[in-house]
This record gives sequence, C-alpha cells and structure tokens, in this order.
Amino acid sequence: MLAGFGIAFYIISITYVAPRFGVGNAVMLVVAAQIASSAVIDQFGLFGAPQKPIDALRVIGLAIMVVGVVIAQYAAAHPHNAAH
Repeated sequence: MLAGFGIAFYIISITYVAPRFGVGNAVMLVVAAQIASSAVIDQFGLFGAPQKPIDALRVIGLAIMVVGVVIAQYAAAHPHNAAH
C-alpha cells in the first residue's frame, strides 16, 4: 500500500515538474534523487544491502548532476543567439 502511494506521488510530481523545468531536467533530477537514495541505502546498509560509507567522490558526482540541471535551467531562461 505504501508503495502505491509512493508511485502516485511520483507520477503527480513528475507531471507537475516536467512542464515547468523541462522533461530532460525533470529526468535528471529523478536520476539524481535515485543516486542520492542509493547512497543513503548503502551508507546505512538498509534492505540488507552491504554497508558502504558515502565518500567524497559520490558527493561530488551528485553535486555535478545538480549543477548540470541548474546550468540547463539558466541556459533555457537566458537563450543567446548562436549566429552572431
């Protein structure tokens, strides 16, 4: 039952976010959230997963994804003329 609510929340959220941020950015945020969730699961060994601490490389990778979304959002909001 909880999984059903989670799926419903995801569908409603992505339906709301995608038109506002762009489909590519919405998908990138979903992937970033999945990576962050997997890092937390690994950190605490949840669901029987082997416990692996979050290291700097994982944090940097997630930060790069978030920065990529911010840059894409900025570029979409401030288009420039490529043909000068």
